[in-house]
Order: sequence, then structure tokens, then C-alpha cells
Amino acid sequence: MIPIEDIERIRDLAASYLRDRKSYEKKSARSLGDLSLKQAQKLSADMNFDAMALYKLECALHAACVDAGVADARTPEHYAPTVLEPSGWHSYRFEPPRPRSLSRDGVEQSQ
Repeated sequence: MIPIEDIERIRDLAASYLRDRKSYEKKSARSLGDLSLKQAQKLSADMNFDAMALYKLECALHAACVDAGVADARTPEHYAPTVLEPSGWHSYRFEPPRPRSLSRDGVEQSQ
């Protein structure tokens, strides 16, 4: 059986992802032609940061699904640190969350 904690973790992450994804798509549907230049630039910047947040949530959700046994782990390279650049001014180091079954060196551990 899947532990209750894993199910709750997936539920919480999925709810956050769904809420944020709906917000992102709502912003995406806006017509930039109806906005001033400054408003359009702000919307574009907001969407870039929202896309970065969605990517982080998606990585966490996938790791939770792997932990619960409802998804397969990706290759070890997928869990390597990367740099996210939502704008020309911002750069963030991001290390995707690893499933419990993967150690820090990328070798699978038996459960």
C-alpha cells in the first residue's frame, strides 16, 4: 500500500500545480494588444516567473509520484543542478528534488 503521507504529499502538490497552472493560462489568454507597453512587459515578466515556479512544482510532483510508486524515476541527469533564468536580470540555481530511491550520486537504492 502507498503510505498516506505520500498520497497527501501528491494531493497537496497537485492542488498547488493545478491552481498555479490555471492562473498561468488565464494570464496567457490575455491579449497583449489591449495593454500598454509597461503592462505588457510586466505580464511577460510575471509569466516567466510563473513558468519557473510551475517547472519547480512539476519536478516536486514527479519526485513525490516516484516515491509513492506511481511513476518511474527519470535518468540521473534529470536530477542534476541547473540554472533557471526567468529574465535577463535573474538567475537561480535549482536542484530538482530527488526521489527517496535515488542517492545523491544518482545510484538507485533498493527499498
